[in-house]
Amino acid sequence: MRKSHMEEWQAFHQGLKDERKFEFGWPYGEERKKVQGPENHVSSIMDGSGGFMVVNVESFNVALDVARSAPHQHNGGYTEVYSLAEMSPEPQIV
Repeated sequence: MRKSHMEEWQAFHQGLKDERKFEFGWPYGEERKKVQGPENHVSSIMDGSGGFMVVNVESFNVALDVARSAPHQHNGGYTEVYSLAEMSPEPQIV
């Protein structure tokens, strides 16, 4: 018997936690809008993601491997992967 989609996600997250790769993440709710341009035009998001997740891994390629193993990949879903820029822990006064 196939696991439910939620059970697949729970197992996926638990595996990442066990490997100490999962930092945090959350599914998005139903309300979604985007604010765009100098006039701050508000419009609907037609093709948005279902949530976000931050992983702590040793390289971008490992992050891609994590994305490849996400449960929705076999249902035609996709994952966008971004690296985070290094930032100073405190604001710098110039």
